[in-house]
Amino acid sequence: GINFAEGGRLFEHENIYDPSVTQLADGSWLMSLNNGDRTLLTSSADGRSFQETGLEFDRGISELHAFDGGSTVRLYITGIEGLVIYKSTDAGLTWEKEGTAQVGGADPSLVAEPDGTYTLYVKAFSQEGQSGQPGQPNNPPKN
Repeated sequence: GINFAEGGRLFEHENIYDPSVTQLADGSWLMSLNNGDRTLLTSSADGRSFQETGLEFDRGISELHAFDGGSTVRLYITGIEGLVIYKSTDAGLTWEKEGTAQVGGADPSLVAEPDGTYTLYVKAFSQEGQSGQPGQPNNPPKN
């Protein structure tokens, strides 16, 4: 959409960022959040109020995605090991490490393509053609 209304806070915790949310087969929701040195998993029955599940994963930036109508969920985390993929078939109660891959970036985003396949995008940074120093603002040339 192009019009949004603030719906209030869904979950509060110190130092959280980069949420990823998916809906499960039973209508409930899972949300992963980054918390500095770990990835937290939260759940919600209605998608409006989330609680910690007590499950934590390695540090990294995460993406959650439900497959098979929400009966299978995968958690993609980019971090020190590259991309780590976890899989759950019981609404996020338990997870198994499904695999790892080296990717040239971080902050994964999974997109369902029109042909039924999926593409996993990651953000990467290139120093080519940039002025300034890493971590400093890049001021574009003035006309």
